[in-house]
Amino acid sequence: MKTASDVMKYWLISLPLFLSVCVFVTPYFVDAAVQDEGIDRDMHDKLVEPSIPDSQLRSADKLWEEEDRFILIGDLQAYGSYSDLQGDDQWGGSFYGLLAPGYKVGERTMLLLMYDGQYDRRMELYSDEYGLKKRTEFQRHAITPMLRMDFGENFRYSITPSVFYTSTWNKDEGQESSWDKGLYNYRDAGVGLDFDAREVLSPDGALKISVQYYKRRYPNYESLLHQMDSSAYDDEKDYHAPLFKLGYYWVRDTGFSWVSEYSLLYKRLDDKKVIEDNGFLSTSTKQRDYVHEIFLKGHRTFVWVTPICCGHALMTWNAAGFLLG
Repeated sequence: MKTASDVMKYWLISLPLFLSVCVFVTPYFVDAAVQDEGIDRDMHDKLVEPSIPDSQLRSADKLWEEEDRFILIGDLQAYGSYSDLQGDDQWGGSFYGLLAPGYKVGERTMLLLMYDGQYDRRMELYSDEYGLKKRTEFQRHAITPMLRMDFGENFRYSITPSVFYTSTWNKDEGQESSWDKGLYNYRDAGVGLDFDAREVLSPDGALKISVQYYKRRYPNYESLLHQMDSSAYDDEKDYHAPLFKLGYYWVRDTGFSWVSEYSLLYKRLDDKKVIEDNGFLSTSTKQRDYVHEIFLKGHRTFVWVTPICCGHALMTWNAAGFLLG
């Protein structure tokens, strides 16, 4: 785990170099495409509420060696982007930040209050029952109190119960002046339980199992059916769901690292009825969705040392990632 002093040194040395390379030298060029799975499936970059960065899963001993009861964990990422869409070009980018102050309540027990947030500016197209729509900006903020407890031989294992609350805001085309009017703004509230095992199959390997249950609410969403009949189906986008996730992380301080994850989401929609064989909406049967995700990612970390400074450079690529619903 990074201490407060380590985080400060890393940011002061690496952040200016990292941002100058990512934003000004090698912008990440993307072609805007229809993001059906991003909106219609209500999926975003992270299905599970984030926990401590996976690069720190196997370094818990550094955390407990600190004499101070108070610690600070931080992570900051940024990159630039460019969308080329038939003359409707847009420069954008993404910022991601994590800040988690912690307090050691016991020899191997720590209370953490984690803030996790991201901001994306990019042109996205998506389609739904309203037709083709554009989204230009998105932001997400999450608060997650958690209690981490290490146990077992050499304290290789940990259990972390948590609660979380997440809010998102979107800016759709034509509503750029307000964050509050986004059709797909949502609010999540739920609980989670994580199990971590370090040094699995390798000194660099870690296994993580996560279980969550949460309620998602869309305060601005009204379906076309509701507009025709205001007495029915007013919450057909809202749902509650259990979520299971299994991941294996092979993470090294330098060199090649990789991550593999599988997740299963069981969505139980609150007020959306299914269409029966006769073509009419059911009066009682509500829609249930199973969403499977498999994700593989690899990255290589380089370290450089000069007479002036030292730092890290990170190159990441996705080997595979797809959804089954």
